[in-house]
Parts: sequence; structure tokens; C-alpha cells
Amino acid sequence: LIKKNITDLVGIGRALFRDNDLILKFLSNKEDEIKKCYFCASCLLNLWRKKDSSPTYCIHDKLKKT
Repeated sequence: LIKKNITDLVGIGRALFRDNDLILKFLSNKEDEIKKCYFCASCLLNLWRKKDSSPTYCIHDKLKKT
């Protein structure tokens, strides 16, 4: 999308919470290994509720859902 000048910005923040190797997998043609983001916003809720500096996570990782 960026190369085709369709957009100048793409947001992938939540997707990176789900799979922090997303970019590497995409660039290595391993798209079938990417853990999909369900856009449930659980990562953002975890981030906003935190009282310390521990890393946030995707609830689907805790549920063992791929």
C-alpha cells in the first residue's frame, strides 16, 4: 500500500502484540506462521490496566489460541 502510494501510514500495533515476529515472518515469506490478531483489544486493555512496567500480552496467547 505504501509502495503504491495508496497510503503513507499503516498501523500494526495490536498485531505486534499478538506476534512480535510479524515483520520478520512476513519478510521471510513465512506468512503462514504469523499469529493472527483478532482485533479484540485485549492487549490494549491489559496495557491500560497495568500498574507496572511488565510487558503486555495478547489474551489469545494465554488461551493457547492461534
